[in-house]
Amino acid sequence: LPIGTKIYKTVQFNETSEVDMEIWAEVKGKPDLRYSLALCAEEKNFIEARKRKVHKSLKDHFGFAAPRNYKEVPVIAVIGSGGGFRATTAYSGVMSALSEMGVLDMAMYVGGLSGSAWYLSQLYSHAKWPNISPGDQREEIKNSIDHSFLWLFRSHGLFFAKSVWEKRSRGEPVSFTDLFGHLVGYTLLNNRLHSKLSDQKRTAQDGQCPLPLYTCLHVKSSVSAMIFHEWMEFSPFEIGLPKYGTFMKTEQFACKFFMGSIVREFPEPP
Repeated sequence: LPIGTKIYKTVQFNETSEVDMEIWAEVKGKPDLRYSLALCAEEKNFIEARKRKVHKSLKDHFGFAAPRNYKEVPVIAVIGSGGGFRATTAYSGVMSALSEMGVLDMAMYVGGLSGSAWYLSQLYSHAKWPNISPGDQREEIKNSIDHSFLWLFRSHGLFFAKSVWEKRSRGEPVSFTDLFGHLVGYTLLNNRLHSKLSDQKRTAQDGQCPLPLYTCLHVKSSVSAMIFHEWMEFSPFEIGLPKYGTFMKTEQFACKFFMGSIVREFPEPP
């Protein structure tokens, strides 16, 4: 089939049905995946803007001991570990304290795993962030986790099952994580369930607050996680596996790829 030429075929099935097909070949020079260990252009732009704000904060706190210009600003990150809702509440306290001390204004990144990532999702999905402080969110978190999320099975069990079934019917893989994700989402984000990770780009504009980084382990159901596991990282800009230097745009998460190109598009999950 010559490149750029379209042909039309009609295929008949059992002498009762016909399918008209349009077929063509094209060369796609640039893959949809990005293969590199370097940061993406959007994150580089964020760092450039954020460094200027961090430099001002360092000067306010350290005076002459601060870096001489923004190019000398060190990369500071605040990291939270896993631990379910205990990690969520602990990270909330840490972020509130760092914000009150002015230390959060010096951070380039905030990162989290499991419960700490749940907290960051709750904070960065808030419509008023970063114009509110982490301390302003404590009451909302307290009210959200003040009861067991198992009660959601009684009131929302059917909705959860319907959502998972619809995902499966579209040809997307499903697992227990889908159900557990609904439970955590309804517990912490019950008034903004449709917010997406890519929506958090707005908080990174002009470097107004640290860039959130989320992480998890990629494992196989047939192999112990102690033997096989790979770290994945998620940001509002990209999602990928640093081990392989392979990244996709956050909006493309859930799409089906073949040899670096999207062969079937699915909407970004909330």
